[in-house]
Amino acid sequence: MGNKITRPRILKRRPLNNNPNNGHPNSPVEEVNCNKSYDTIYDANFSWLDGRRVSDELNDAIYLFGRYSEETESLTHLMHVIFKYILRGNSRINITPEIKSCLHIGSGHYVWLVEMANNHKDTIFDGFDITVTAENSSKIYLPPNVNLRNGNIFSGGLPYPDETFDYVNVRSFLSWLPGDKIPFVLSEIKRVTKKGGWIELLEMDPFIKNATPYYEEHLGKIWKELCRHQGYNPSNIINLDKLLNRHEFSEINSSKISIPIGRYGGRVGDLYAKQFIDGSNAVASIITNNLGFTDEEIQTYLQECVREFDLQQSYSNTYLVCAKKL
Repeated sequence: MGNKITRPRILKRRPLNNNPNNGHPNSPVEEVNCNKSYDTIYDANFSWLDGRRVSDELNDAIYLFGRYSEETESLTHLMHVIFKYILRGNSRINITPEIKSCLHIGSGHYVWLVEMANNHKDTIFDGFDITVTAENSSKIYLPPNVNLRNGNIFSGGLPYPDETFDYVNVRSFLSWLPGDKIPFVLSEIKRVTKKGGWIELLEMDPFIKNATPYYEEHLGKIWKELCRHQGYNPSNIINLDKLLNRHEFSEINSSKISIPIGRYGGRVGDLYAKQFIDGSNAVASIITNNLGFTDEEIQTYLQECVREFDLQQSYSNTYLVCAKKL
């Protein structure tokens, strides 16, 4: 292919924060200044590892890595497993008996809803997403305390009365919106949340940090151009806490959670490397059109990217924001 591979410098691992209880009282992650992002391993926040080295094996059987990664093909399902591991569960909001109703927006699948509903049978869980159809919802068992509704929030807003829900959970939705649309979504979330109710936003910055020139000069460049074309700006999610403050939420807690890519990150790093390959294959036609790679060359290129991510200790950032409606 004629592409020169730049070999990355292996960086030493930095000491991890051994105090996992900073920030939100129920959060295992470190509260950080999300305005700062220098894209080096020294700025990654791996404190969700509870003080262990990044390369330590992650063997919590409760998170069932093997079963999920073998049985599910969907990228959204794979990210559900990764999110569940780094959060040590499905939510950082404590589901107390007072939380009777929950709205889940985004994520494109029902796994989060089903697991939460099975674990909290006295709470009603509503799922709202543009991907909800009778056909795909019939393929999975839905507990009796789950309701699904198809819709587009930009076509009339959320189809629920004011102050309906005690808890609103949003995942992987705001990240993909142009900045001028996010305030409207937050205003709708606020409208349907009860006074004193909680919201939880979990959004990923899709730009890989501490990546190598071999990735950045090829696939990374294409990906960033696509995001710019769609109006994506990383500061939209990095500054979600400030947007919530403008919408009159209180007890706002924002945390940056870094996810390793590659074997240096143990099982979760391997899973995220798989997610990178599967996600890139989903847009293989774009790689072919822009780089002129054959299908075989694409697979070779992606495997080499993952190998260099591991050597360079690349990672991706996810932002978790919890807040209470005044």
